[in-house]
Amino acid sequence: MKTNMFGLLHNLFNKRFTFGCALIVILLISQTANAGYIPPRSQKPPGGYSDSSGVR
Repeated sequence: MKTNMFGLLHNLFNKRFTFGCALIVILLISQTANAGYIPPRSQKPPGGYSDSSGVR
């Protein structure tokens, strides 16, 4: 009984640990990609109210 319970807890911990590590790696990669973004020279800020500028 104890062996079965230990195996179940070990399996659950491994799944959570693996999922957590994968999530951290994905977040780190996306942050690095965002930090390295250089906008093109032709990019301009929104010109009017119809554009989505984030400010109302």
